[in-house]
Amino acid sequence: VDLSFRWLGRFNNRVFEWLGYFSMWELPFCIIGGILGLGLMRPLIRTASALVEKVNDEKPSALYAAYRNTLFSVAALFALYLGFEFLTLWRRDFPDGFYYAGYAHQGAAWLTIALMLATGLLSIIFGRSLKHDSRRHALKRLALLWSAENFLLAMAVYNRLAIYVDYNGLTRMRIVGFFGITAVVIGFALVVIKIQKEHSFRWLIRNQLVALAVVMIVHSATPSDTLSHAYNRWCVQNTDEAPSVMLAVKPLSDEGYLQLFPLLDHPDALIRRGVQARLLQRMDELEREPVLMGFNFQGSTQKLRQQFESLPNLKSVFPSITERQKALQAWKNHAMQWY
Repeated sequence: VDLSFRWLGRFNNRVFEWLGYFSMWELPFCIIGGILGLGLMRPLIRTASALVEKVNDEKPSALYAAYRNTLFSVAALFALYLGFEFLTLWRRDFPDGFYYAGYAHQGAAWLTIALMLATGLLSIIFGRSLKHDSRRHALKRLALLWSAENFLLAMAVYNRLAIYVDYNGLTRMRIVGFFGITAVVIGFALVVIKIQKEHSFRWLIRNQLVALAVVMIVHSATPSDTLSHAYNRWCVQNTDEAPSVMLAVKPLSDEGYLQLFPLLDHPDALIRRGVQARLLQRMDELEREPVLMGFNFQGSTQKLRQQFESLPNLKSVFPSITERQKALQAWKNHAMQWY
């Protein structure tokens, strides 16, 4: 009985401690966000009977020629660009001093914008003005050709991001880039389905919002830090030292620090001592930080503390803080060549 009361007392203390970190605005925010999210994905729209569109006889559109010429022009323009992209840039052997960041960031950004504009343009062309035009089937064939070019354009964007990752590793923002272009590609695919199945614009918007929500949920559930730093650590372990810039120079979360432990046995003394120095630096910080509970509790931080406790001899690697700082700076200087 006494043991049960003590257990209840500890549980009661933990509950009150957890409530002490609770924000009064967090619960209402989550409820409102959930309602708005559900409303965006499945809006409650009652269409009045007077607004229901009746099927009319075939009626030529005055904008048919403009739409046809537009599709011809953009299809030809995309064909020229894709030829240039695949013949001159679809490779990984770049010269020394090549500006990888500009190639990846600017190129991927503009290509993504092009995909988004294509999504909007196709939505406009195959709107109500062409719904009763018998010539719309000819435009569908042109739209399919342009759509195929847009999917090739998406592959070029993925390739640019992959080249950047291959150069000096994976980061959280590069994972965001992969998810972002995936969301754009799914949205464009929904436009193609809308055109072929002749769905309404309301159908398109609703499904695009659902797709965007699913991509965002999957991204939020993806352990981006663990994934990116695990990839970088794997590369360093397999003689590809370029991603070490992400481990030595860039700020690390505790998920990132957890990925450094396998490098404590790295055959390269410079990398091994640099990893030891960086882990010891974080160990000192954790010793000064309080253990957080409630909403501020982080499982990665707790696991990192446990890892440090299992390596009591780590502190004896360097005779002084000065030696530790020299080892860490040497690793940073070595890694900066891939910055």
